Amino acid sequence: PSKHRYLTYKKVSNTLIKNEDISKREQEELKVAMKDSLELQAKLNEIFNSTMKKKVNKLIFQHAKTVFISTAVSQNGRLDLIASLVVNVRLVKEIVRVCGFRPNFKNLSKLTLRVFSTALIAEGLENIDFTEMLPTNIQSAIKSIPFAKIVTESLLQGISNAMLTLRIGIITRKYLFADSKELSKKSIRRGAF
Repeated sequence: PSKHRYLTYKKVSNTLIKNEDISKREQEELKVAMKDSLELQAKLNEIFNSTMKKKVNKLIFQHAKTVFISTAVSQNGRLDLIASLVVNVRLVKEIVRVCGFRPNFKNLSKLTLRVFSTALIAEGLENIDFTEMLPTNIQSAIKSIPFAKIVTESLLQGISNAMLTLRIGIITRKYLFADSKELSKKSIRRGAF
């Protein structure tokens, strides 16, 4: 790693140790690895792909549940958009905080733009009639139950918004775990899918 990246690794390591986001054993291993750039890079890769990945995944699922509940209950597309946007921005911020570092302004702006563009899709999904996608037998069964169509559409809307939140979280994780590698949009989309 370059000298600049080595300094970044040290800052991330110190933040992880200070915040106690990792076990005592991992803290000690990081302290020992800080003497050598390659050793530190390898240790950080190991910690990020095990301990930190689990923590980030837990955050992603918690925020996806929040989006699901808030948008499934709401019957207003604008409120769904606002709820998705707020929760997704908070998700990105918390993932960055848990990972122990903050990308430079340019990269943080790119990440934020991805979050906003993905969250804005949530309002576009309001116009989709999910019951048209269901087989006719299921449609007729749903139509015979009072209020079932409204409930089904709300649940499907909540699911689609929660999936968008999962996608945002995975894109954020991929971006932060990339270790300064350039990721193509195609590989990001494939990974998020």
